[in-house]
Order: sequence, then structure tokens, then C-alpha cells
Amino acid sequence: MTKRALVIGGSGFVGGHLIPALHDEYHVSVLNRGSKVTIGAEQLTADRTNADQLAQIAQQVPGFDAVIDTSSYNAESTRTAWAAFSGLTQLDSPEQRGRLQRDTG
Repeated sequence: MTKRALVIGGSGFVGGHLIPALHDEYHVSVLNRGSKVTIGAEQLTADRTNADQLAQIAQQVPGFDAVIDTSSYNAESTRTAWAAFSGLTQLDSPEQRGRLQRDTG
């Protein structure tokens, strides 16, 4: 079974180097506004600051082994993406367990 990675942004400097490196082990999807199409990746188009658009994308995809955000504009846009895609990755459970351990000391 092929692992799946979502790269949010992906059309800039970091994504341009990251996506080819992921291709050996992942089916790569790129989520951006669609102004630049990333060759070799499944294109998902949405405005990352629009919670409804992100939720719609999240409902259409089967889940990811990794979600990598290369375009977080500010804290609010990062929270919006987290809310839409939390629960869709294999890493959510360990991350949440780690947060609980930090919160309880």
C-alpha cells in the first residue's frame, strides 16, 4: 500500500525541493490556490484561509500518512488547516498523546 503525503503550499522554494524527494515513498497531493500546478502531484485547490473549503477537501480524500504545511501565513491559517486535517493522518494519535502528557506534567 502506497503511503500518502499532503503538502500544503508546495509551489514555492521549499515545496519545489520537498515534493520530488517525497515521490520515492509517497503518493503526493498538493493543496494550494491553484495558481501554480505542481508537476507530478495530485492537485487539490482551496484557499487555505477558508475553513469550509479545507473541510470539503478533507472529506474528499482518504487520509494521509503525513501532512506538511509549507505555507502557513500566520497562526490563524495554521489553526484552520489543523482543524480541517486533524484526524486524517497516522501521526495524530501520538501527537495528541504527547500533548496530554505535557499538559498533565
